[in-house]
Amino acid sequence: LIQLITEKRKVITDTFKNFVVNDIKQAYQKIFDEICRENDEKKFHFILHGYAYAPVNGKGVFQNETNLGQNVLHLLSPGPWLSPTFQRNYMLHPSFPPADRAVCQNIMWNFIDIFNDMIASLAETNGNRNVHYVDLRPLTTQANPDTGWCNEIHFNNATFPLAANKFYDVIHQIDSTI
Repeated sequence: LIQLITEKRKVITDTFKNFVVNDIKQAYQKIFDEICRENDEKKFHFILHGYAYAPVNGKGVFQNETNLGQNVLHLLSPGPWLSPTFQRNYMLHPSFPPADRAVCQNIMWNFIDIFNDMIASLAETNGNRNVHYVDLRPLTTQANPDTGWCNEIHFNNATFPLAANKFYDVIHQIDSTI
């Protein structure tokens, strides 16, 4: 099973990387080109961010929640989001043992690095168009993947202000150059 997962992981990772580096990057570039062609590009600042190291832990929105709230989107897609996809595609055991979770976590982090690297390269190659990148990966840790998260895709209340500060720093830097 591990051999199958390893082979499938390489194919999926390579496919994902090609998709991100080619298709998604071209789509972002097209957006920049269209906006800047139709407008004075000095009026725009694009602030892009990737994603932090999300945990593949099987937690959805309403787990560990005492107040379910009224957010309709959470009712439509309460999660979990990542672990079921990995379990389905990698034929993992339904109990999601730690060894399976570690494999999936590694794949997820690799995907996150690929996407962040693409976003960072867009900012570097489009710097003259005022493209800025916010790296959120340092806000969470690979050593303890659940730290900083309330579920698989949402920061917890302690991490959101840290993310806001990273955006504030970029916006403040932009403001000082205008």
